[in-house]
Amino acid sequence: MGKSTVLTHGAQGVPLGALGSAAIAGVLGNVEVVAEAGQEVCSVVQAGGGGGNLRGHATAARFFARLVPSAGLFPADAFAQASVEQWVDYTVGEGGAFGVALNGAAFDDHIKFVDGFLATRTYLVGHSLTLADVCLWGVLAPSVRYDKMSRSWAGKNLMPHLRRWFGLCMSEPHLAALHNQYCVKRTRLGEERNFAAGAKSQGSFDIELPGAEMGKVCTRFPPEPSGYLHLGHVKAALTNNYFARMYKGTLILRFDDTNPSKEKDDFVQNIMEDVATLGIKPDKVTYTSDSFPQLLAMAEKLISEGKAYVDDTPIDQMREERMARIESARRNTPPEEALKMWKEMVKGSEKGNSYCLRIKMDMKDNNATLRDPVIYRCNADKHHRTKDKYKLYPTYDFACPLVDAWEGVTHALRTTEYNDREAQYDWVQKLCGVRKVHLWTFSRLAFEYTILSKRQLQWFVDSKMVEDWSDPRFPTVQGIMRRGLTLKALQDFILSQGASKNNNLMEWSKLWSMNSKVIDPTSGRHVCIVQDGMVRMTLTNYKNEYTGTDEVCMKSAPRHKKNPDLGIKIMWFNKEILVEQVDAAVMVEGEEITLCDWGNAIIRKKVMSEDGSKIESIEAELHLEGDVKKTKLKCTWLSDLSPADIVTANLVEYGYLITKAKPEEEDKIEEIANRESKKIVLAKGDANLRACQKGDIIQLERKGFYYVERPWLQSSGIWLTKIPDQKSGK
Repeated sequence: MGKSTVLTHGAQGVPLGALGSAAIAGVLGNVEVVAEAGQEVCSVVQAGGGGGNLRGHATAARFFARLVPSAGLFPADAFAQASVEQWVDYTVGEGGAFGVALNGAAFDDHIKFVDGFLATRTYLVGHSLTLADVCLWGVLAPSVRYDKMSRSWAGKNLMPHLRRWFGLCMSEPHLAALHNQYCVKRTRLGEERNFAAGAKSQGSFDIELPGAEMGKVCTRFPPEPSGYLHLGHVKAALTNNYFARMYKGTLILRFDDTNPSKEKDDFVQNIMEDVATLGIKPDKVTYTSDSFPQLLAMAEKLISEGKAYVDDTPIDQMREERMARIESARRNTPPEEALKMWKEMVKGSEKGNSYCLRIKMDMKDNNATLRDPVIYRCNADKHHRTKDKYKLYPTYDFACPLVDAWEGVTHALRTTEYNDREAQYDWVQKLCGVRKVHLWTFSRLAFEYTILSKRQLQWFVDSKMVEDWSDPRFPTVQGIMRRGLTLKALQDFILSQGASKNNNLMEWSKLWSMNSKVIDPTSGRHVCIVQDGMVRMTLTNYKNEYTGTDEVCMKSAPRHKKNPDLGIKIMWFNKEILVEQVDAAVMVEGEEITLCDWGNAIIRKKVMSEDGSKIESIEAELHLEGDVKKTKLKCTWLSDLSPADIVTANLVEYGYLITKAKPEEEDKIEEIANRESKKIVLAKGDANLRACQKGDIIQLERKGFYYVERPWLQSSGIWLTKIPDQKSGK
């Protein structure tokens, strides 16, 4: 797809079926939607394509769906494809019966037909969402008539299958987001609101930013470069980016570098990489340290005006006085004397290091953040950018509202943990005489058995309980990507949370469930047999089907039965095969089992170890004409070949870093740290694993999905990281 694709439409409205297709295919970011007066049929134009226009809603929807076959909007089966095409024509094709009837008398008949069709089906075609569903959803979603009818049906339990199907479509994050953006109705006051039945179960970004004007909104994402980006940052980054793009405005990536003791250039570079990984392209990159001269000047101005004072009250005493709402003895120091003390802070002298600068607010206020907060403190550590130029640095609470105003930020979007500081933010801006910035808060993303405190994460790094900030057990962007999480699943998950203000402790299982749906269609299938207790099985009647001898037989097979684009793999069939001890233990003499991707076999003899603790070997007889549907045990296996033909695999499985689902502030990290969070199992794998590259995601039959951490080397084998699933969530 080109850099830009234009989707035009007229009075018929935004073609949601086409946009839904583009969104699920992952190409919506390249599509510009343009309304053109007088245009009767929507069209697609590719910049620089030279191929003319594509005309019609159905054609546009098919175009986007076919751009990315792996998105699964078209099934692989020819008959199923034809069925999808038929539904697309019926719903959004020119003259399509359903679309034409939408506002006519025949609408009821078509609704009843679809409801009846869905009575025994989850989706319109097959067992997963296809373009057929997207196009029908695209017709119904913006329809005020359908909305009113569905509300009345719910109370009377009418059209249950259609309503259930529509709710299922709304659970798809991309469709939910499009619904929030386009499917609105006008009230008498002209206000727009979401009216989707069932949409409230999904997160919503359908909010109106106060004072927002199209093309003039400016948001900012201000991470501190004291660690890598983690999941909490991801929601903030994507939320700020979402609204900047929605309003065709500006996004600033600003590094809040006001604490030289924790900040490093290495963290800056990794945050830049993480932001790029998330698919975010900031319009500007700035640093709070860019504004150090202006911040110093503002602080000095406040002192000279008697609005700030230098305080030498010991920290513990200051804390007690603030809690007791007692003013500091230094609060009414004359500006001239306070400026002299300020100069000592600027120089970083011994005396200056015992001072801090406080801003005058209201020591009697119930909001403790307004009781004369500290806005400057001395720090002798070298800054990662300004080196030793400065000996004192502003606090975040002082710098942020000022730099927001100076950089042109219109809307500061941040998590609800800052709610008690909103009054302080506004007070600083008003006291300093700068432009007011609108604040909007949303819930912080929190997961069970997870810490997001950079200080505590740094403890794990310093204690060498993890490799570094990119360790797969860390909730950092780099860590969870090394765990096998895909960008699409992460974006879909954040999108499903919306801009809600409700704080919830999330279960990992939901995120990993969404990830499994993303990776399943594109993960090649392989086999690994756990080495510990591995059992040799002899197939007494084995014959090479080509030569009639008992020599090894090689055949090609698809790496993924439902995705031929993943190519083929080689399978070795042999008289001697290897199975796992756990499978051998449940085999019963005389019982028929299934050897996966081969056929059935009958267990004839099991040989136990002398102490009876495990199975030593098994004899079995192939029974390939047997019915695989009737066997209880489906067993993975490998041909017992020479070491050169079998790959050594290191299967790594990680657990939670901490042992407490919801850690409290008083918990000591060293006491709740899980010191058994990593397990490595040696296995033997099929030779096709040699072709896997770092970052590939594969499925080991009957074991789950794995991320290729290190590709195969003869000396060390291949290293595979287990990707959590919706069951374990870890």
